[in-house]
Amino acid sequence: MTTQPHIARSDLRTTIRKGWRGSLPALFILLLFGALAACGPSSATSSQKTPTPVNSPTPQPTATPSGPQGLEALSPELATYATQQGDAMGVAIYDLTRKRQYTYNGDASFILASSSKVYILCAYLDMLEQQGRGPNSSERAQMTAMITQSDNNAAQYLFDKLGRVTGQNAYLQKLGITGYIGSGRDWGYAQLSANAMVRMFMLLQTGQTLNAEDRALALDLLGRVDLGRWGVGTKAPAGATVYMKDGWVTGPDDLWYQSSSGIVVTSGETYIISVYSRQKNYDWSKVEHVCELAAQTLV
Repeated sequence: MTTQPHIARSDLRTTIRKGWRGSLPALFILLLFGALAACGPSSATSSQKTPTPVNSPTPQPTATPSGPQGLEALSPELATYATQQGDAMGVAIYDLTRKRQYTYNGDASFILASSSKVYILCAYLDMLEQQGRGPNSSERAQMTAMITQSDNNAAQYLFDKLGRVTGQNAYLQKLGITGYIGSGRDWGYAQLSANAMVRMFMLLQTGQTLNAEDRALALDLLGRVDLGRWGVGTKAPAGATVYMKDGWVTGPDDLWYQSSSGIVVTSGETYIISVYSRQKNYDWSKVEHVCELAAQTLV
């Protein structure tokens, strides 16, 4: 918010020389001026607001929606299905075309599994930017393997070089993403929410993180995922361009944590979706059903 500049009016001191030799017009002006001064405020500081200068910069519109709505505002069928899953599912959908966000349990934390690799990729590229360089051939190869093949060894290498939890969390906080729960060296057992992942993808898609070259690299890799295209990838509308990452792992509670998140771009619509689930068996059907209903509604 831009505050108006506060301008103090200096005290007006008028000294009238004694004598009556001045002309009548001059005397009249002095008397009128004195009357006006007597009627003015006693304080030397004016309470009037100064108009905004015409050349003040116009605030740029933000890509962030004004506030999330429940899934029922997008699709009652989708809302009903998500509600049936209780706290075992978190959903966040951002309609980038219309600047509207819809969520169910969107702030709940889930084990990230390989979806954590999106955060690792962007944080590592940001770290290199702070060093004034781009990724070398070895780093680029590790990033490619981590995203397109979901290679865990590559993810570990980059996560360690990044500074593990400290480096990862510092980058997320810079983006306004809070709530990251690290798990030491085990990047896959870190926790965050569906809302956080949608924000990460939104900032990447709208150019609000990383430079143009690094964003292009990140999106290129996320668009060439080979291993793990369930959910967003399999249920996107025909002909859509998809940038995505899935995650799947068994947690300490012996439940499966599965997620699918990504950006879907069609000729007339761009939306970002993230679905996290926790269930007894390895099964993509719930995540895919949410992705399918969202695609049918938005496109």
